[in-house]
Amino acid sequence: MEKITIPTAFNIDLEFEAAGLLQRIAAWLIDAAVTGLYLYIAYEILEYYEGDEYFGNDYPIIYNIQSWQTIIFAPALLYHLACEVWMNGQTVGKKICGIRVVSENGGRPSLYQYLVRWVSRFTDFTCTLAFGAAYGYMISRKKQRPGDIAAGTLVIKSSLQGSLTDDTTFTELSDAYQAKYAQVLQLSDADMNSIRRLLKAYHTHQPGSSARADRAADLIREALHITDWKASIPFLEGILKDYNSLSHLQTDVSTRNLLTEIEEESTLIPATPGQRFLNFLIDLGAFYLFYIVFFSYVSVLLSGVTNGLTNWVRSIPLMPWLVYMIFYAMYYMLQEVVTRGNSFGKLITRTRALNIDGSPISYKTAIYRSLARAVPFAVVSGLGPRPWHDKWTNTIVVKR
Repeated sequence: MEKITIPTAFNIDLEFEAAGLLQRIAAWLIDAAVTGLYLYIAYEILEYYEGDEYFGNDYPIIYNIQSWQTIIFAPALLYHLACEVWMNGQTVGKKICGIRVVSENGGRPSLYQYLVRWVSRFTDFTCTLAFGAAYGYMISRKKQRPGDIAAGTLVIKSSLQGSLTDDTTFTELSDAYQAKYAQVLQLSDADMNSIRRLLKAYHTHQPGSSARADRAADLIREALHITDWKASIPFLEGILKDYNSLSHLQTDVSTRNLLTEIEEESTLIPATPGQRFLNFLIDLGAFYLFYIVFFSYVSVLLSGVTNGLTNWVRSIPLMPWLVYMIFYAMYYMLQEVVTRGNSFGKLITRTRALNIDGSPISYKTAIYRSLARAVPFAVVSGLGPRPWHDKWTNTIVVKR
């Protein structure tokens, strides 16, 4: 399940588990059943009084049927807002499913945040038949629907309180440990947390982690005037240990934060399978539109020539498929060459193709990626961990 990490002012991160898509759908269905049951009972009671001689649409407001219909509808309309405000981020459905709404900082949302979530239900659910909410959930790094993003809220499992991750500056050392670099005290707790995350990324084989570790090590050597050389990973591990060994001697809090920029600019988060499948569907639809419009335009301009050319192409086995695949490769080639790794689908899902080390792809790589898509059964390779056009060109599609 997706983990959500929230940094705190103490350089210690809180970790929550995002509510699953099925949990959110189940909660939504339960809430829909609750409001539906309320409306059914309320309108049955109202219908009973419609035949009463003291009620009618031409009567004063207190006896007006239309007025009572509006009053009865209001609680159903305000159900989600009222429940989340009074039940600390939960509705009946969310409580049953064990999930709740929290602010992005891990605290209780404000009334303004609840209002934004509530108003956005119209676009996330009503106007888009819930596809807007589902699409936002699939492409969001923190599993947020558009209303959550606008309000700055998250939906998490309520059974989990925020737990501390291992991204803290503290590391256990033996009593006999001797620090080598006393100047590490010029660094900050935030730098140490960055080193821990860089090391964790390296040991979990995240793309580009080795290059980032090299850059961090070089930056620390330069800032601390360390002249002796050691490989980047052992060097960073030693810096972390020295900082822990000597931190009790620190008399003030450093604000250097050398590594924040490196970590922020180069953290690569691979696109999810859902995002990549959505990229494929969007680009496939855009390609068919381009394909139809292009050949329709050409057939109008060159009607005499295209008829004979079309018959000739159809007379050769596999030639129609070959023409189709050439245009399919050209569709991606034109986009990824010009934009250095983007396509129409990637722009919508906020993803991008990069080299495995995090650098932008070259024009040559973009061309190779496009040609690889024309290989038979290349589409099927997308069901695996890495599609062929990624694997053969040493590239990766990441979130932006």
